[in-house]
Amino acid sequence: MKRFDSLMTRCPKLGNEVTFSYCRVEQRNFPCTRIISCWPSLPVAAWLRETYPPEVLKSLGEQPSGDRLSIIFQTLESLKKKPGAGEKGGGQ
Repeated sequence: MKRFDSLMTRCPKLGNEVTFSYCRVEQRNFPCTRIISCWPSLPVAAWLRETYPPEVLKSLGEQPSGDRLSIIFQTLESLKKKPGAGEKGGGQ
C-alpha cells in the first residue's frame, strides 16, 4: 500500500487534503476509521484484513467517526457525563 502514499484526498475529519500515508497511521500508527470510505478506489479493505488481526479491526470500527464538528460535540457530551463535570475546581 505504500505505493499509494503520495495520493491526496480531502479529509472529512480535518477539513483539508491529506495523503494516503497520513490515513494509514492517523490513530497512533493505526489507520483512520474512515480509510475505507475515503479511499474507495484503493484495495484498502483487503490490505486491512491482511495487515491487522480481527480484534484490532474491531476496535478501529468502534472508534468515533464524523466530521470535526460532530467529534467536538461528542467529546463535549462525554465530558458532561463524567463525575465532577461542571464543578468549580479546588473546593477551597
